[in-house]
Amino acid sequence: GKPQIVNYLAKQAAGDILILTDADALFYPETLANLLRPFHDPAVGGVQANLLVRGTANEQVAYQEINYNQREVKMKQGEGARGAVIGADGTCYAVRQSLFQPVPEGFYVDDFFIFMSILQQGYQTCFASDAHCIMQVSGDSGIQFRRKVRISKGNFQNLGYFGTLDNPLQSFAGYAFFSHKVIRWIGPFLMAVMLIANLLLLPYHELFTLLLILQLGFYGLGFVDLAFRKLNWYVTPLRYVSHFVLMNIALLVGFFQYLLAPGDGTWDSTP
Repeated sequence: GKPQIVNYLAKQAAGDILILTDADALFYPETLANLLRPFHDPAVGGVQANLLVRGTANEQVAYQEINYNQREVKMKQGEGARGAVIGADGTCYAVRQSLFQPVPEGFYVDDFFIFMSILQQGYQTCFASDAHCIMQVSGDSGIQFRRKVRISKGNFQNLGYFGTLDNPLQSFAGYAFFSHKVIRWIGPFLMAVMLIANLLLLPYHELFTLLLILQLGFYGLGFVDLAFRKLNWYVTPLRYVSHFVLMNIALLVGFFQYLLAPGDGTWDSTP
């Protein structure tokens, strides 16, 4: 699996800085120089590149994935201003070799683990806005669903490892980890609690009947879009709803796979 290859290569590397990248990432001529510049500050242990996301517009969820990734980049940029980018995007990032922590066997999301371990050691992780790197995302909803399931398994592995990183009320890193990542990962459970609470409250006020209709209607719109796909009909708002619903289902599937099937750190590559 990739994490064990990364561990092996990190041992062989002789430089002070490790630059990790995906095989399909495309750099600009100035990317590496700009990625290295923040390391002049000895407090910086890791640097995230600025990702320019590309996709095929006529694919099923390409537009939704591009927008999702663009928002991720903006959040990382904001976190970087406070010295606490939460989890690197593996397309391109750099860490000090002396701070590199080997990825535990069976972990799926190596980039998140490596970057978070920098924060755990008391160093800063920042965002290099001028270190541009082009990444391509697949718009195939089936590929994205399987990818999100795998990432979800890795998320819960990392949550178990870094769950006590920092108190979110006492440090920005702890707050960013909880608000950016943990709340998203437990999103399916929050949605389920909301639905169950709504059902229990039905006898008490007619407002809860309306809220239940709105909840079920929202989820129903996602399945309407799935039916539209078979007819090659594309309604942008509906596509966002179905993408949201399916990705939360993927998170839930990944959680149960994490509980029931120990990982081996390998996965099928995206075509």
